[in-house]
Amino acid sequence: PRRGANFRGKWQLRGAGGWVAPRRGVEIEMAEPSKNSGVGWRAWCHRVFGMDVRSLAIFRVFLAVTVLCDVVLRYPDAEAFYSDAGIYDRQTNYRFIEQFAGPGWEWCSWSWNWLSGSVVWQQGLFLLEGIAAVCLLAGFATRLSVLVIWMLVVSQHLRGPLVITSGDTLLKLMLFWS
Repeated sequence: PRRGANFRGKWQLRGAGGWVAPRRGVEIEMAEPSKNSGVGWRAWCHRVFGMDVRSLAIFRVFLAVTVLCDVVLRYPDAEAFYSDAGIYDRQTNYRFIEQFAGPGWEWCSWSWNWLSGSVVWQQGLFLLEGIAAVCLLAGFATRLSVLVIWMLVVSQHLRGPLVITSGDTLLKLMLFWS
């Protein structure tokens, strides 16, 4: 028999390699795996809930490309939708959110876009989001990049709630859970 296999007329569990067959001409029966054979609670959890790191890396690459496309599409409209010179200024934005969120919304709502209403500030935030997306795409400081991108996306959604769609909400959730 092959090295490491124990053939006694039954299927045997051999480490992480799985089940091996006995020699020819021997009766085949299924042997129950023992508790010490590695097929326990920990192995079951890893098999069911485990994730390959490569799949997470590919997910982050596609997420970074999606964020870059979002930045490229929103950057030209920074003045129209995110600055005080656009559709509505910050005071109107506060009143709009207060109307839908009710009183006391300030403690759970924050936006870097509310710090200044200038076009240069808004475009700078878009550039920061683009730089963080490029870092995420390259795999450099991925956790920090995802955190910065998520904070900027949430900030943009609070500053311009009239221009977001369900896809923007999905992007925000994917960033949070990655």
